Amino acid sequence: MNKWKIGVVLAGVVMLVLGILLFVFGLSLGASPVVAVGKNGRNTADRKLITGSVDITEFNSLNVDVSSMEVEFKTGDKYAFEYTVYDDDVPDVKQNGQELTIKQPDHSFFIMVDFRGINDHEKEKYIITVPKNDKSYELDYRASSGSLKVEDINISGNVEITSGDVYFNGTAGDDLTFKASSGDMNLSGSNISRFKSIITSGSINADNCEFDDINTKMTSGEMNITNSKCNTAFFDMTSGDVNLQLIGSEDDYSYDFDMTSGEVKLADVEFDGDYRKDNNTGKEIKIRMTSGSAVIDFK
Repeated sequence: MNKWKIGVVLAGVVMLVLGILLFVFGLSLGASPVVAVGKNGRNTADRKLITGSVDITEFNSLNVDVSSMEVEFKTGDKYAFEYTVYDDDVPDVKQNGQELTIKQPDHSFFIMVDFRGINDHEKEKYIITVPKNDKSYELDYRASSGSLKVEDINISGNVEITSGDVYFNGTAGDDLTFKASSGDMNLSGSNISRFKSIITSGSINADNCEFDDINTKMTSGEMNITNSKCNTAFFDMTSGDVNLQLIGSEDDYSYDFDMTSGEVKLADVEFDGDYRKDNNTGKEIKIRMTSGSAVIDFK
């Protein structure tokens, strides 16, 4: 190999090592790496936070598609949409009759990596306000990261995240589906007839809630349901942990456990194999487990 070729290779190696060292140094200072994909990708220092609003009217269906954003869906005096975002993240808002769609801009064409402070993304926010009433809304929410907060609103639909956090407080609905590669969902004081979840990892936490049916497919992660009621529950687990603290007694339910490995603890009794018991109550807890653990208790 010619000397100049060797020199080029060595220079490339030095630049790669230097890049890795700078990356690690940035993390040590509390920054988080951000990959900005888009023709408008710019250094954080060049971007400005702006606030704005879009006039909206009554709607039944809400579609939200974001990459990283704090989204709040709350009650107030009237229908309204407000935002605080960087100047290249002004949302695309469209309303077609009773359907409202809000989308964070989709940047394309090239990739730029830059360090953004840990709390930087928390500065960007969408606030969707609806009048307080008994109206039910259909939600389709998709996010790569960020957070979604819903409070005191009747809602059904789908929530799908790659990572991030979801908070439902005082909500009610017929059907709610939650899908996550990672991230956390938190339910408090909510009444959901049919709750379906598909999680690769992450956690689901529900406290003081009522469910007619719970259906969970879990690759790994954790599900904690405390101080709550449900009629039927099905857990299909590759691994992970499930903790149930239900209002009632052990005799209120029938049980169907099928385990390759792992352990289920029902009240004070531990099972490491198949177990079935029919109490003829119309209520049932069913578990299909490759590995992992489940704890079922009552109060």
